[in-house]
Amino acid sequence: MEKYKTKQKEIILKYLKQNFDKDLTVEMIVAYLIKKNKKCSQTTVYRYLKQLVENGVVRKYYIDNSTSSYYQFIKNEKCKDHMHFKCEKCRKTLHLDKDDMDIIESTIESDYNIKLNPSKIILYGKCKDCI
Repeated sequence: MEKYKTKQKEIILKYLKQNFDKDLTVEMIVAYLIKKNKKCSQTTVYRYLKQLVENGVVRKYYIDNSTSSYYQFIKNEKCKDHMHFKCEKCRKTLHLDKDDMDIIESTIESDYNIKLNPSKIILYGKCKDCI
């Protein structure tokens, strides 16, 4: 994955893992590092997150019409194979790994002659607790 690991990178990865169910921005990660008395520039955080995304460790996505990128640690390999649901009210993430999601995916792929990447598909709405 990488040639060396700095203390800042270890702290960033640990923070992502501990907050795998949250929408994290670079600004939030930098603020956490400052709180931990670890200096690290936004550029460094962006570079490291880019590595993590390229290696399939972290997911990068956008919420609504925001220009900010959000990052989420991929807790297990299973997360790479299915779609997700994000509650617009409480921000909870649910894993959509039922057979009916596979049917939707294959229908879209065959109808439009495309190949979807389910790990990057996030559906938005309100969860049962927020309805």
